Amino acid sequence: MNSSTLITSNNTNINRRRYSVFEWIQLIATIFIPVIIGVYTIIDNNNNTSITMSNRMRDIKIANISRTSAYEIAEANRLMEIHIAEQSRQKDRDLSIDQQHQIILTNASF
Repeated sequence: MNSSTLITSNNTNINRRRYSVFEWIQLIATIFIPVIIGVYTIIDNNNNTSITMSNRMRDIKIANISRTSAYEIAEANRLMEIHIAEQSRQKDRDLSIDQQHQIILTNASF
């Protein structure tokens, strides 16, 4: 055998060598770690989106309840003001009638 045949034979043996278990694990880890990080990112993003939507729906319900409560309070206040105004008008009418009676009595005594 000559030296060029030995070099070619050695190069072929080097190129065909078996990979160790550690090299296979390293290769698999190198491939799967970015994939796992990508999948985690997508799942986490979807989870955050669903939490955000849930919070938004809860906020809308709270806003509707608050709006309804404010409307009911305003309605109750308006009815109370109407009632108070009616009582005030009735007192004014009663006072006016009393004053008219006093004027009539005062004029009658002369």
